[in-house]
Amino acid sequence: MTRTRSVRVLVTPAGMGEMDLSRDLVIVIDVLRACTTIAHALEAGARGVIPVETVEDATHRAVTLGRDDVILGGERESVRVEGFDLGNSPLEYTPDALAGRAVVLSTTNGSRALERASGALGCVAAAFVTRAAVARRAASFERVLIVCAGHGGFFSFEDFLCAGLLVDGIRRRCPEVDLRDGARAALELGQGQRQDLLPLIRGTDHGRVLEGLGRAEDLAAAAALDRLDFVPTLRDGLLIAEDPEAAPPPAR
Repeated sequence: MTRTRSVRVLVTPAGMGEMDLSRDLVIVIDVLRACTTIAHALEAGARGVIPVETVEDATHRAVTLGRDDVILGGERESVRVEGFDLGNSPLEYTPDALAGRAVVLSTTNGSRALERASGALGCVAAAFVTRAAVARRAASFERVLIVCAGHGGFFSFEDFLCAGLLVDGIRRRCPEVDLRDGARAALELGQGQRQDLLPLIRGTDHGRVLEGLGRAEDLAAAAALDRLDFVPTLRDGLLIAEDPEAAPPPAR
């Protein structure tokens, strides 16, 4: 069985376009809120989630797929895009709201990073709610690149903390893994931070913004560590729920 040999962490997606990702599992983290919302949508029965970088492309994709057959979701600056069905709150993505349809999702941070990882050997979306499942999946890839989506182009504490918890989970399965500097720094932050993540999330830049918008419930949903046991995995542009033990694709 393949075991992880190296883990790198980027604190923002800047520079991804210049990297050869063809041998990497790319793990995109956007705790607040895209990757948490993606996990909730898949749990609620969405056929899949299509991450799209721009509002215009998301609208076009929804029309192309059949406007009545998809949910158009997303936000800019933490507020639902005008004309979209749903915003970026995980609590909006319920079985009744989705009715088994696919979601076209465009957000300020997370969906952009996911779309930019399309050339990777594998790509998954991660948040606190899927942390353990993603770590199990990552342990079967030789090279892992964790990309923090950040907040408006800047460092995001909650994403980096989630990266640290992921690195910890991978290292427990692969003790000999080579942790590059970014991964080592994330691990130092993540070690010991397993209990009650909510106060930490509430104190972050993005957490304070969301609380100011009346979205405190979203923070609680995002803080539910290891609640879901599947991995949101990008397949041909569509994020679907996969078993953490699924075999990795063959190396290129």
